[in-house]
Amino acid sequence: QGSRIFLNGGLGVASFQVNDGEVAFKTQSPSLSLAAGFDWAVGGLTISPSIAAITSTGGRLNSDRTGNAITENARLGLLRSSVALSWFR
Repeated sequence: QGSRIFLNGGLGVASFQVNDGEVAFKTQSPSLSLAAGFDWAVGGLTISPSIAAITSTGGRLNSDRTGNAITENARLGLLRSSVALSWFR
């Protein structure tokens, strides 16, 4: 059977919050994720390493105390790697 390459994608909402104990800043915006990986069959086990990039479109970073925005275009970016193991009886 060998290995099989896969692509994965999604849409969602990214949120970010930072809090220094006195004031919190929050943002939320639409996000996109794209991932690629492969399935590697080893006996009855499948090993599936993948890497994903997640980014947001940008949103207002607001103070919870005043409601004022620090920036109108706060963006979130993330690069994630993972390995999944699957086995069947």
